[in-house]
Amino acid sequence: MIDRRKRALSAVIDMRDLKNELPTFSTEHLIDIVYHSAQCDLLLWKALNAYIGITQSQGEFANAKRAIDYGLSIEQASSSKDKGHDFIIYEMMRAIEVLLAKGYKKSALKMARYIHDEALSKSIYLEDDWNWALALEELNKKISLWTS
Repeated sequence: MIDRRKRALSAVIDMRDLKNELPTFSTEHLIDIVYHSAQCDLLLWKALNAYIGITQSQGEFANAKRAIDYGLSIEQASSSKDKGHDFIIYEMMRAIEVLLAKGYKKSALKMARYIHDEALSKSIYLEDDWNWALALEELNKKISLWTS
């Protein structure tokens, strides 16, 4: 008789190995993975939507605001107690950096301050989420850096 408790399944690789292996995937394969994952993962979808909306805004605040507001609509999340919401803020920061690189400094800074203020107001929906607080702190440091 086989003792099934001794044959517990475990992953073949860990997350560090995964990161090292991802460059071996084709671009199309990675696109498929992200596309299918975003359909099942609301946080990923919001982060990607925000990044794309901000970077495609051409520096127009009104165009980016819709993407920012949707990305930060935490109270509408199916479970605001889930972890990982900070990923949305980090993707928004990356998008702001794209706008800065394209020369949209004034509007990018306006967006960054808006993201900070709105994200801070959403903190009440994220019970003791230190990652969210750390992301806000990082955004605040970046805003200071970008304005200097």
